Amino acid sequence: MFCDEAVPEFSNGSVCQNCWDALAAMRVDCLRCGQQYPAGRCAECAQCRPLAYMDIARSHGRYRGGLGKILRQYKYRADRSLAPGLARLLESTFLRNFVASEWTFLTGVPTHPARVRVRGFDHLDLLGRLLARRIRLPFCSVLSKSMASRPQAGLSETQRRRNVRRSFVAKESLGGKRILLLDDILTTGATINECARILKRAGAARVGALTVGRAE
Repeated sequence: MFCDEAVPEFSNGSVCQNCWDALAAMRVDCLRCGQQYPAGRCAECAQCRPLAYMDIARSHGRYRGGLGKILRQYKYRADRSLAPGLARLLESTFLRNFVASEWTFLTGVPTHPARVRVRGFDHLDLLGRLLARRIRLPFCSVLSKSMASRPQAGLSETQRRRNVRRSFVAKESLGGKRILLLDDILTTGATINECARILKRAGAARVGALTVGRAE
């Protein structure tokens, strides 16, 4: 996809190993949301303030360049071959930032069934199940999308918050559980924060977020 060289074997999908290896991990400066800043570390940044229900978030890298192209190929062009490589990136991010014993299970931000039918598969469910096996955490589908919302891409921060409000439903009581929430990209955090709100209303004690990409 990037270097125009032949992919020698397909275990890495449509991207060769050298190009996967070139995807640099971002530096964590904000200790809460994981954003990277030129000024250095902080306990909580301005981007954290609207995220009242999310306890911690980490992302593998910036949503740009090669990582941005891979995510768009996976999400919008339904290239399932990229899922194992993305799961490996998430595994390395998890191991750098989290301890498995501190979390009860991994879950994914749900996709509305209509979008799953169009894409042909649930991209976060597939990625979550691959990752769960790698980090040895259970994967549990505990959220559902109660109504179809507009795609978040292109919306302002205020529009994003309104767009996802009351879009998600918890399937069960989650009393005291510590849940790690998987999504592909963290932009404003509106989707993750709304999911965290629903999870905590259902009884979750802690909600963290793990994403492949992070918007600047």
